[in-house]
Amino acid sequence: MRQFKFRAWHKELKIISDFTLTDILASQLSGQYIIVAERALIFTLSECEIMQYLGEDCKDINGVELCEGDIVKISFGPGTLLKEPEIYICQIIYKEASFLLLCDNGEILELTDDGEMVGIFQFIDYCEIIGNIYQNPELLGEDK
Repeated sequence: MRQFKFRAWHKELKIISDFTLTDILASQLSGQYIIVAERALIFTLSECEIMQYLGEDCKDINGVELCEGDIVKISFGPGTLLKEPEIYICQIIYKEASFLLLCDNGEILELTDDGEMVGIFQFIDYCEIIGNIYQNPELLGEDK
């Protein structure tokens, strides 16, 4: 059975932690909670930004699982998808029922000349996680 994994960024505490669907408990008195076992903390959903992992088979070039909100460096060399070597810095986003790559110039990374959006899965073999949007916004030229 496929396990759905998520990441929570606590807005006030400025910490990030992973959790699964089995870690979410419903409380009739207080609403939903995320139990973050690795730090023994309990967060309410409203205190966090929630991001989803792409799946067990979606890993960067170093074998690290990719997650929504990750910042990745994508390096294309000659003989890969592009004719000329290029490097992109992108954020993994979820949009239009797909995980996509939003580049630091504000554009979606595409393979086609006709402007058709393609998902991140076309680029996985070239991705390296270098940070995430909450702990490393400066990698996208944004302020902390």
